[in-house]
Amino acid sequence: MENINYQDLIDATNGKLISGNLSREIRSVSTDSRTANKDEVFFALIGKKFDGHMFIKQVIKKEVSGVVVSRITNELKELSSNQTPVVILVNDTITALGDFAKYYRKKFSSLKVIAVTGSNGKTTTKEMIYHILNNTERTLANIGSFNNYIGLPLTLFNLNSEHKYCVLEVGISFPGEIERLIDISIPDISVITNIGRTHLEFFKNTDNVFNEKKKIVEFLPITGLAIINADDIYLKTLIGKLRCSVITFGFTTEAQIHPENIYLLSADRTIFDLCFPNSKRIRINLNTSGRFNIYNSLAAAATAYGLGVSPDVIKSGLENFLPINMRWKIINHKTGAIIIDDAYNANPDSMKESLLHLIEVYPERKKVVVLGDMLELGDRSEQEHRELGRFIKNLGIDRIYLLGENMKWTNEEINSESLTSYFQTKETLIQQLNNDIGLDNNCVIFFKASRGIGLDKIINELIK
Repeated sequence: MENINYQDLIDATNGKLISGNLSREIRSVSTDSRTANKDEVFFALIGKKFDGHMFIKQVIKKEVSGVVVSRITNELKELSSNQTPVVILVNDTITALGDFAKYYRKKFSSLKVIAVTGSNGKTTTKEMIYHILNNTERTLANIGSFNNYIGLPLTLFNLNSEHKYCVLEVGISFPGEIERLIDISIPDISVITNIGRTHLEFFKNTDNVFNEKKKIVEFLPITGLAIINADDIYLKTLIGKLRCSVITFGFTTEAQIHPENIYLLSADRTIFDLCFPNSKRIRINLNTSGRFNIYNSLAAAATAYGLGVSPDVIKSGLENFLPINMRWKIINHKTGAIIIDDAYNANPDSMKESLLHLIEVYPERKKVVVLGDMLELGDRSEQEHRELGRFIKNLGIDRIYLLGENMKWTNEEINSESLTSYFQTKETLIQQLNNDIGLDNNCVIFFKASRGIGLDKIINELIK
């Protein structure tokens, strides 16, 4: 952080000064007492399973420069004269965190903020955009999936005057979330990768998912730019209806940015011609595969093109991109077996597309899949898991391992003891995998589930 002090924090949050010097400079922001450092301001956030106010004593011992709280704790009441952190009282610390991040973001008037959302491919698209733009100018992007009320503000606090671009993944779980994240980040360019069956526990149906996510382009100013997937049945309805400029991407040749002459060379290599609106085309050699990753690269290319980046720089950025951990990450086991870690997240659409791609790229290998629950599907959970079972049982998979409460419905639909094994705990699954699977040089083992299932722990056991 730069050029910001506690008076700015008061102005941003409408907070009340309890003690301390408002002219004191703020070096950085912390929300985690375990990693809080000297001269940081600590926001005592409150969540379902935590309350930062319980750790005020610890952060004061670490000599933080200030604390933002929604109640005055005994530790704050008992501060001695030689303990001088700034104490600011606000109504809600999570709201205050976002308000302060918005205030700080507005200090960088020449900064271009790119917001990326969608049901699938957000993180990969964000990283691809970052790889392209950082080749031209200093670019900031949120780490991993720091894409919510807490992670997005913490990303913005890393801005400085050297940054020209900031690429933000914007995630949602509940109705109304995206408006707040837009309000905090104030994007100039918004990207929607696709609309699918995600977060149905809270949105109930895909129409509601669309109505929430489309706000990220509808709220853009007239000077803004929307990057739209022209193949998506929901998103293409926005074309011609937005007040801002639009660049489309997709496999259809009607999209301004589209691919031609696609060659799938291997499970981790794809070549295609990237076509631009001015009839310019350039050959892309992508270090990953899958139709979904071509879509991600098209969205990234469209964003960079809209910012005036040359095709050669776009090519370099895409070709230097490597797969992110837990997203179709190929691990070559010492036995010659191949492990594919696609276990970061899963929903009905991404699950089916990844399984089809597995069949496509490994036609000759013995195929073993380890699948865990798809979470946040609400009332549709049983229906979607049963549909997955009907889909997978005739795909040509050699062995299927299912984990989690919801996968019992998938197991019932497959209804084949010779094909599937069902588990409710990771421990029993790990034991069975070690007993059953010979990691020979003709075996590929594919892992996919929602992040909360924790399949990465099983993968780590296999590759020890």
